[in-house]
Amino acid sequence: MKLTFAKGDIDAAPKGYMRVRLVEEPRGTKRLVREGEVTWLELGAGKAGELTRRRFVVLCRSIVRAARKFKAKKIALQFDKTPQLFKG
Repeated sequence: MKLTFAKGDIDAAPKGYMRVRLVEEPRGTKRLVREGEVTWLELGAGKAGELTRRRFVVLCRSIVRAARKFKAKKIALQFDKTPQLFKG
C-alpha cells in the first residue's frame, strides 16, 4: 500500500478513497459504514486519555491492516478530525 500525504479536509477526498474515522470505542473495533457513495472504515482507538505513543504506532498499523482486510486501494485519514484522542 502506498502512502501519500496531502493537506485538506477528508470530506474532499477523491472518489475511490476509503475514508478512515477513529472512534472512541474499544481498540479492535472495525466496521465499514456506507454514507451515500462514501465508504467509511471506523476503527476503535480506545479511550482518549489512554492513547500513548506506543498505542498510536499500534493504531497506525491497525489502520493499514484493516484497510487491506477490506480491500481498500486508497485511504484518506485526517487526524485532526478526532482531536479529543490526541490531547496528550
